[in-house]
Amino acid sequence: FASLVLIGSATGYIRDKRNQELTFTTDNMHTMEKRYTNLQNLYQQALKSKDELKDQVISYRDSFGRIYDITSRLNVLNPEEVFAQAVPVLEEALDNQSIAIYTIGGGAEYARLNVSSKGLNGSVPSSLELQKFQPMMEELKEQGVFGNRRLLEDFPFYCAPILNEEGNIAGLVMMWEAYPSQMTLYYQNLFKVLCQMVHDSLMRAIAYDEAVWETKHFPAT
Repeated sequence: FASLVLIGSATGYIRDKRNQELTFTTDNMHTMEKRYTNLQNLYQQALKSKDELKDQVISYRDSFGRIYDITSRLNVLNPEEVFAQAVPVLEEALDNQSIAIYTIGGGAEYARLNVSSKGLNGSVPSSLELQKFQPMMEELKEQGVFGNRRLLEDFPFYCAPILNEEGNIAGLVMMWEAYPSQMTLYYQNLFKVLCQMVHDSLMRAIAYDEAVWETKHFPAT
């Protein structure tokens, strides 16, 4: 009987030890799997960061050529031609096909569509009642650019003003739609800078147009 008890105890000890070793080994495997998963995630993030950095470097190297191209294409002396050139320039630079430019009349109550991307195909309003866009207009006056971060219905995603000589808003450059990758502060700043280039070209064309008009009507001067 004593030998049976001894054998039973030894068997139980061996079984418990094997269970402990199995549990220890299983826990180690789970730990290693977690570490492997974390390392894999870090590796993927590193690859993504590398690709993003590469894109930024390429964009930086190409930026001078792009700026020169944009400036050259907008360097026209007819205001209507500036509008016509602005849409394709913005489409290409922003990689977006939902650009629209509106002009505001003397009453400043309505903005009327002047030119837009062909891809919009009449899907945006030809006239805007500015009273309904007060949040946008206020942000334009305060910050010089509007970003529809609250996803307000029937609002463009981005908008920048065209100012007249008195500093009043005389036109609006809008981007009605945006991809998720374009919903960033960097992209908003890029949109603002490009719209400023359009604004400067338009003001230069208007000044030239006025100078030509005065020369024609007042030849003595």
